[in-house]
Amino acid sequence: MADDEVGLPRAAVNAAIREILPAGIRCSAEGQALFSTCLNELVNLIAFEANDKCAKRGKTTISPEDILESLHSLGLDEFVAAAKEALEALKDESKTKQQTKKRRNSKQDTGMTEEELRIQQERLFAQARAAQELELQHMNDDDENAGDGIGAIATAASAGDQPNYDEDDEDDDGDDAEEGD
Repeated sequence: MADDEVGLPRAAVNAAIREILPAGIRCSAEGQALFSTCLNELVNLIAFEANDKCAKRGKTTISPEDILESLHSLGLDEFVAAAKEALEALKDESKTKQQTKKRRNSKQDTGMTEEELRIQQERLFAQARAAQELELQHMNDDDENAGDGIGAIATAASAGDQPNYDEDDEDDDGDDAEEGD
């Protein structure tokens, strides 16, 4: 198989080989490569046949029934029963997953009716609003208390009550008198 071709994962093929072979029997690397090539060719053959059946019916999606028909038309009838069992197992697994997901997402998990859930939601929203209003009140109280400090300075500055720092001012600390001496 060329490097650019898509094939079955080597680990999956090797695991299948180990599962099939009796205990104590090993498979060489060349044997594993041959198994991998044969499995890829088989998958490609079945896919080609199923695609051909779809195209003849004007369909663009291969269904499980197309694959089962392809196995039969290729003379691989001995695999049809196993394929049907695998399909049923897959459907059962899928159904179980969907049921589990529905139960997880449904109101059955809470044990509450829709009305009880609505009331609980309204109560939680009211608590959140109250907490937010309390926080805003604390912020406003902090702003009002800050008026005695920085807020008062800002208010005085905006009113024009700024200190005068003129050089001719004789009220300063007396440093000018020392310079004149």
